[in-house]
Amino acid sequence: MRTEEPTNPNNPANVTGESIKNNKQDPDPKSSQVLVISTAIGVLTILVLAISYYYGIVRF
Repeated sequence: MRTEEPTNPNNPANVTGESIKNNKQDPDPKSSQVLVISTAIGVLTILVLAISYYYGIVRF
């Protein structure tokens, strides 16, 4: 005989409005900083290659 039914936290019937508000995850500041730095490096690399190609420094 069971006295208590186990609850599944992933079941939509068990989700409350409060748990939905608290479930939002803030992005990790370090990972977002790495994303910005790597994107800036990529854009600068493309710009340097494009300018070099335009002036004939780099031959593709």
